[in-house]
Amino acid sequence: MDIKRKLEIECEKKPDIEVCGFVVESDEGFDVIPCENRSTNPENEFYIPAKEFLYIKTKYKIVGIYHSHPHGTSDPSEFDEKTSDLVCYPFIIYCLKTNRFGIHVPEFSDAHPEALKKLKEELL
Repeated sequence: MDIKRKLEIECEKKPDIEVCGFVVESDEGFDVIPCENRSTNPENEFYIPAKEFLYIKTKYKIVGIYHSHPHGTSDPSEFDEKTSDLVCYPFIIYCLKTNRFGIHVPEFSDAHPEALKKLKEELL
């Protein structure tokens, strides 16, 4: 199954809240590692604790952090852009209403450039 479909399936499991997790490199291309959204306001934002983020970072090659927008568009919010810039990883946003993806890439990114380029080609 391609990464686009994997992300759609994960994000559609809970259509009323922002679903989140990681896109990582795998032997087959890309894989999805879902995380529990621990935000106190999951309908409008997501939160992955630093300890969980660091665990994933030590075990996998992260290409980006994904989350869904159950309301609105696939465009990154101001919060998305600032947070992506702080953690130095791209944010992949899936809009449930339009079935479209958006990506915010921070100026300084820890994601491998070739993997990110390939991911963009598959999603956009």
